[in-house]
Amino acid sequence: MRALWAFSFCVLLALAGTGLASTAFALEFQEARHLLLRAGFGPERRMVEALAPLNRQDAVELLLGEPAPALAFPACAQVPAVPQKLRSKWSRDERRAYRKVQRQCGGKLKEWYTARLLVGKSVLHEQMTLFWHNHFTSSLRKVRDPQLIANQHRMLYEGALGHFDELLLAAVRDPALLLYLDNVNNRKRKPNENLARELLELFTMGEGHYSEQDIRESARALTGLAVDPVSRATRFYRKRHDNGVKTIFGSAGRYDSRQLVDLILRQPATAEYITRELWLNFVSEPDEMQIRQLASEFKHDWDIAQLVRGILLSEAFWRDQGRMVKSPVELVIGSVRLFGSGTMLSKGLPGLLRRMGQDLFDPPNVKGWAVDEWIGPSRMLIRVVAGERLVRGFSDEASAPQLAYLCAERDMADFGAVPSVVATEPDSDCQQRIEALVTDPAWQLK
Repeated sequence: MRALWAFSFCVLLALAGTGLASTAFALEFQEARHLLLRAGFGPERRMVEALAPLNRQDAVELLLGEPAPALAFPACAQVPAVPQKLRSKWSRDERRAYRKVQRQCGGKLKEWYTARLLVGKSVLHEQMTLFWHNHFTSSLRKVRDPQLIANQHRMLYEGALGHFDELLLAAVRDPALLLYLDNVNNRKRKPNENLARELLELFTMGEGHYSEQDIRESARALTGLAVDPVSRATRFYRKRHDNGVKTIFGSAGRYDSRQLVDLILRQPATAEYITRELWLNFVSEPDEMQIRQLASEFKHDWDIAQLVRGILLSEAFWRDQGRMVKSPVELVIGSVRLFGSGTMLSKGLPGLLRRMGQDLFDPPNVKGWAVDEWIGPSRMLIRVVAGERLVRGFSDEASAPQLAYLCAERDMADFGAVPSVVATEPDSDCQQRIEALVTDPAWQLK
């Protein structure tokens, strides 16, 4: 059965994709489903009913305009870390106990995040926060400070649909990122190029648009930007900063971190790179002409919401149904939001997501999660097992009213981005139909 499942999935991508209706008319169900699969976590009842009377433009505006509630992190993630200087005076057992407490707090932070994703109403905002979480990467494993990771998450959440120039400067000066990319060790007499290299290669411009000299000189501009060991806030150490003349992108000056960010934003490659990254977050294949057009508008004021609006209203987006693979978060969170009780399984979900390859707050490296690796021989098996486990959780009493409504209203196959591969028995009950859908290869697509 699982071998058939894997084989079936391999042919689905080639069969997916149909043209959709005009922007002038109210959305059909498959259009609302497509928008919610890409810009949210799936076609849950509340959102489909809200989008049903709207045309494409109004539907996109509704998602963009949903209020984003303030974040309330677990109490342990609001407590500053004990300074290293003080911890060095502790006994071995005290240090071991402290590390255990910090690890437990990291686990609580992951549980908090998955629980929030299960019930949050501003789905596009949450999707964009996930995007930036995978763009400006840091990890609990290296930073070892839940409060700094929580603060970074707040920064990404608050800037998710704001202006990229402001978000970029905030990210470059974020304590968690400074620790993660070793800029705390970047000093005038001994530069560390880690942050400078990733800033140009992964965060702003992409490979081929800068030189090794640009990296070295950018690292000099970032010297002295570190984290205060007591307050854990970003601190500029003037004596560690190289105030000499640097030549970056052919321009000479006594640049610091803010001026470096300004220089990067003036490079044509930056707007195109960010536009392409966001495009590929919502559309399976790049359209270079459209990307260049959107980038030329984006660079004027760096309005992320306006860029997302342009992508979601493009014909390429609406033609692209069922051609992308759901991330583990989209697969698991989307399934629970659609069929579950909202808070079910939240404690076990971080571990399930980790086994599927998406460990929240702990990307594998600075490049983040490799989306082209969501599906592989071992990952496919884990996805099948995850689907079976989720379906068992949908049998609780709290889920019963939702399941009864869904089964009465629609054929289960309607909720998938493409037609189901595995046929369902005509006399199957509601639970069996849901199990057939969630464990179907077609359910992996969006």
